[in-house]
Formats: sequence, C-alpha cells, structure tokens
Amino acid sequence: MTKKDSTLIILIFIYLIFSIISIYSHGVNCDFITNGIGIKMHYDGGAPFSYAEVTLYSPDDYKNPYLKSQTDKQGLYFFKPNKPGEWIILIRDKKGHGIRKNIKVGPDGLLVQLNKTSTRINLAQKIILAICVIWGMIGTALFFIRRK
Repeated sequence: MTKKDSTLIILIFIYLIFSIISIYSHGVNCDFITNGIGIKMHYDGGAPFSYAEVTLYSPDDYKNPYLKSQTDKQGLYFFKPNKPGEWIILIRDKKGHGIRKNIKVGPDGLLVQLNKTSTRINLAQKIILAICVIWGMIGTALFFIRRK
C-alpha cells in the first residue's frame, strides 16, 4: 500500500465519521401542546426548529394556504382555528428538513385527533444506514486501490 492509498483511506474514514454524526440530526420531532393548539418542533438531538416556515391549510381549501408564518426561537408555533375539520400544517426549515401534520379540530376549536406522521428515523434504521455508508465507502476505496 502506497502513501497515496493510505491518505485516501484516511480521508474516507474522516468523511465516514462526519457522515455518521450528521445521520443523528436528520430526524424532526413534533410535540403538540393541548392548551389551545400549539406545536413544539425540535430535531432528534433536541435542538429547537427555530424560525422554520409554517404553512397552514384550512379544511375548506387544501390548495391555497390559509396562513403563512414561522416558529419562534424555541421552535414553538400557536394558532387558533376558526372552524372545525381537518387542518394541515407544514413546517420546514431552510436546510430541507420538514414535517406535515393533519390536525382534526372539533366544534369547540380544540384538538381532537392527530394523523401520526413523522420523519423520525429509529435506531435500527440509523444503524443500517451507517453500515451501508461504511460498506459503500470501503468498497469504493478498495476499487480505486486495486485498480492500479
């Protein structure tokens, strides 16, 4: 193995470490606050979903947004629906992370039922993804080393 090959393997290993670290932060979590209708958004690591774009659709019109706003610094957003039915809320940050929730609101304006959708990646999925990334990187490195 030459010095160039060793350098390539070290670079791949460093890239692999940073890839595994970034896998942990890709999930987005959404907690509902039942005192009125409030949403607290945060990443898997616990960091708040600060100043993310919020788009709200009323039960009457799912094509045109009813309201556009953003979460606050702590990832919180509150709204008061003006009619019962199924509301849709989309929340996205500038990095491409996001979540969609269907919220069923009763005649009293309170939360009745949630559609359980999430972008959360569980531990088994993270492990499989990390193994696939490692396998791909090792295979690529071995391909270029053996090519000589």
